[in-house]
Amino acid sequence: TGVDIKTKDGRELVMRLQRPDAPAQIESNLELSARFLEAIKEEGVDIDSPLFSALLEAFKEQLKDEINLEKEVANLQEAQTYYEGLNRSLAAKLNGWRFKVPGLAAGFKRHKRIMFMEKAKGRRLRFDQLTAEQRAIVGPLLVESSLRGLFREGWFDADRHMGNFLFDPDSKPKMTIYVIDWGQVEHYTSAPFWRADDRYHLAQFVRALKEKNARAAAHFGTAMSRTHAVTDAASLEDALAKAFSADRPVNDRL
Repeated sequence: TGVDIKTKDGRELVMRLQRPDAPAQIESNLELSARFLEAIKEEGVDIDSPLFSALLEAFKEQLKDEINLEKEVANLQEAQTYYEGLNRSLAAKLNGWRFKVPGLAAGFKRHKRIMFMEKAKGRRLRFDQLTAEQRAIVGPLLVESSLRGLFREGWFDADRHMGNFLFDPDSKPKMTIYVIDWGQVEHYTSAPFWRADDRYHLAQFVRALKEKNARAAAHFGTAMSRTHAVTDAASLEDALAKAFSADRPVNDRL
């Protein structure tokens, strides 16, 4: 939960805090989801049970990290360093804009259930409140900022949706893109070319989806799994080929 506050000395800050019942509520919701999957499976509904079970486990780990605000502090500091570097490396493309990650507020101790942050200044517009001309400039910048972090740095925020960007087109000397909320940062393995590299596997997996290449999708998708164990590679490729045979957009194939 985030709350705007004003301190006695006049500072406007954002206070992030974890609700006391959040861990128990998350655990309860996940258990309910697991029971729901079992129930519809018993009713004979054709669902990909292993896929949904794996997703539930992934959500469980993700949410465990997200409610630990001490981890978010570390993510925020990494984000500040990354976006400051982008302001330099993308200088020729920014067209009068700059990225800014609001930092921690001075004078407060760290705690895993509460944190105090600087508040984004200015108008704080949403993306859809920008003019068409402004959207045409900043939209590609948002996409490139995420893809550069993933494929060049092995650093990626899985929650980088439009609600986590705010825009001030009136700030000086440059217009500002505020980047907020750092609860779901992930680090991908990066390594020399003769060793496993998650960034390479992910790039090839996405390419395989686009090209409807079942064999490559099976190979590179499996390479990103935790166990790398496939008991029947041929059946996996056949299932993927069947999924790819329909005229579906990339997100459905995924």
